[in-house]
Amino acid sequence: MLALTGVSCGSPTTPTPPTPPPPTMVMAPPPDGVSNEVWRIGFGSDGLLRRPDAVHLDMSDFDSSIQSVFAEMLVVAADIVQQKTSLDMIPGGIGATFKVALNPGLVCGDYGRTAGCTTLRYEDSVGRVTGGKMEFVSVTIMQNKTVVLHEIIRTLGVIGNSPVSGLMSQTPWSSARPTEEERLMLLGRYNYPLLAQYQGR
Repeated sequence: MLALTGVSCGSPTTPTPPTPPPPTMVMAPPPDGVSNEVWRIGFGSDGLLRRPDAVHLDMSDFDSSIQSVFAEMLVVAADIVQQKTSLDMIPGGIGATFKVALNPGLVCGDYGRTAGCTTLRYEDSVGRVTGGKMEFVSVTIMQNKTVVLHEIIRTLGVIGNSPVSGLMSQTPWSSARPTEEERLMLLGRYNYPLLAQYQGR
């Protein structure tokens, strides 16, 4: 990942080695308008699809000025996925709760120092994201809507970095919105069940 330039990254709690799909596994090729490269970031390092039932951010350590930025970007994220996953700032309950925290010395897995990092916790047997943490290097970064939205999208189980310029890429992106291809990728993930296996064209 780049240095502190408004770009952030995601990381699973524990990387899992790729495993060959069993004969009954559902294969998941990309929808129209989505390249193999962008489609791949919607799956785990093992090529499997994971999602939460809902996303809840625990913003209890931050004041209303920071919370308002996150509330706005949660609405944007929900609109991007057409409300197929609910996202809010009410921790607990059904779904995945992510504790939001400051970490000035933030290092995000193999990416090194980054502006933000979201770590997922999930049930391997069913592919359901159950929670995790979302960290930022500074309060200033937490006011950057592009970085905030990038990390919120991570909570949906999108942990890869796109090689194509956009919201989920490693290069700086100035818009707090995904590209059209990224939007189609995010929606396309809902066409498949949990633990579906990535497949290129």
